[in-house]
Amino acid sequence: MFCRNCGKEVAPNVEVCINCGVKPANGTQFCSNCGTQTQAIQEICVKCGVKLKNASTASGDNQALWCVLSYLSILSLIPLLTQKENKFIQFHARQGFALFLVAVGIFVAMIILGFIPFIGWIIGLASTLVHVGILVLSIVGIVKALQGEEWRIPVVADLAEKINL
Repeated sequence: MFCRNCGKEVAPNVEVCINCGVKPANGTQFCSNCGTQTQAIQEICVKCGVKLKNASTASGDNQALWCVLSYLSILSLIPLLTQKENKFIQFHARQGFALFLVAVGIFVAMIILGFIPFIGWIIGLASTLVHVGILVLSIVGIVKALQGEEWRIPVVADLAEKINL
């Protein structure tokens, strides 16, 4: 593995590059797989063909903030509308917004079904479980985004691909 900031070889799980003092995954100047110099907007290494993680104009810390916002319900609109040049942030913002839309749709359906006599309390219990599930999906989405992965939430990811704001 190579440091994305300085290009020096580093051990696979080091927290900070000994050469430059930066987290090896931060930076956009070198390929983490082969150490070849890259451009900040480059998405694939021209030498080894590996997809470059965090290839963007946003710095690593700002990218983390945008990715966390992406999974905080309506706040997902902020990175969705402001970070259009960053494909990684856009992926997570679309997915977070789609998850929010699904949650709102389920909430409205549960309210309507909750008025049906006798099964209303069952719907209330199911609603609680569904919303806990959505919370878990949001947390997993945040963790995966902070790890630099483009994890697709089943069903929601298909809806997210159709969002174009």
